[in-house]
This record gives sequence, structure tokens and C-alpha cells, in this order.
Amino acid sequence: MIQLERFCLAAGAILLSLSIYIWMTKSMEAKEVLKQDQDLVQMIQEAWTDQPDSASILHQPKTSSSDELVSENYLGILTIPSIGLELPVLNSWSQEDMNSVPCRYYGSVEEENLVIAAHNSWQHFGNLDQVQYGDQAYLQTGKDKVIAYELKDIQILEPDQTETMLSSDYDLSLYTCTRDALRRYTLRFSQIDFAAQ
Repeated sequence: MIQLERFCLAAGAILLSLSIYIWMTKSMEAKEVLKQDQDLVQMIQEAWTDQPDSASILHQPKTSSSDELVSENYLGILTIPSIGLELPVLNSWSQEDMNSVPCRYYGSVEEENLVIAAHNSWQHFGNLDQVQYGDQAYLQTGKDKVIAYELKDIQILEPDQTETMLSSDYDLSLYTCTRDALRRYTLRFSQIDFAAQ
């Protein structure tokens, strides 16, 4: 009986240690992703500062080194002050890319039908459920170009409602999985006059 108790205690200690190790590893990975996102935001802002004009990042002339990477690959910087979010947005989408940064899933700023997708992790869109009606989001697409949006609708969509996601009348849609990963949590924004802020 005593041997069984010792075995159970040892097994429990090993499982607890393994759980702590996994949690710490995941926490360090998440912090690394957040640091990479912050570095990308800074790199994008520096590239805009180095540009002679204030054209949109989508229309920057080709340059060399990191400026070329920024100009061709990143749509801009998404900011939602109410939840302290500031993230770079990749100009294209793939499941692999979305592991690192939010991605433009569909549409464009110019066509006023932009859809941005990201994972429901605390360093990306994990706090979207805290954004409230009337909260504002900003998309900086160049040194002097910031587009302001206001939250108008919150929707929970089924995974097969892709057409509903893409065919809205909203200027900006942000979406991520719900916490249980069974549906899509979707925020719908309309563009507002930035000067009115």
C-alpha cells in the first residue's frame, strides 16, 4: 500500500512538472510572437518614415532590403485602443502566415470591403469579444494615412458562412474563432471621418 502511494505521488509530481514545463514553453512562445509583432510594427513605421511621400503601403515603390519586404508584404498596422491592440496586418492570407500575424483575408481598403482574420490567441484577436459597439479601430496604411472605423455590428457566424463573411456592406470586418473554436466571432466596422475624433 505504501509503495502504491509513493508511486502515485511520484507520478503526480512528474505530471505536474510536465504540465508546468508545457505551460512555460507555450507562454514563452506566445511572448516571442508578441515581440515579433511589435518588431514588425516598428519596422513598418520605420519604412514609412524612410519614404519620401505618404502613399499607401500598397503602392510604395520597390526599394531594397527590409523596406521592400514591408512594402510588398504588409497592408498596415491595425489598432484598437479600447483593448490595447496594435498589430501588423499581412497583405495576403495563408493558414501558416496566420500563425504569426493577422492577415488580409479578402477585399481591400479602396473597395471598402476589407476582411482581416487572425487566431483567437491573447497576442492577436483573443480579446475581440471585449470590443463594444461604438469602439473605434484604426488602420494605418502609410506614414500619413490612417483610416478610422467604428464598430457597428457583432456577429457569430458558422464556419460554413464564408459568403456571409465576405459579402457584407461593412468597410472592415475582423474575425476569429470563438473560444470554443466552433464558430466565427465577427466584428463589423464602418468607416468614419477621422477629423471628427
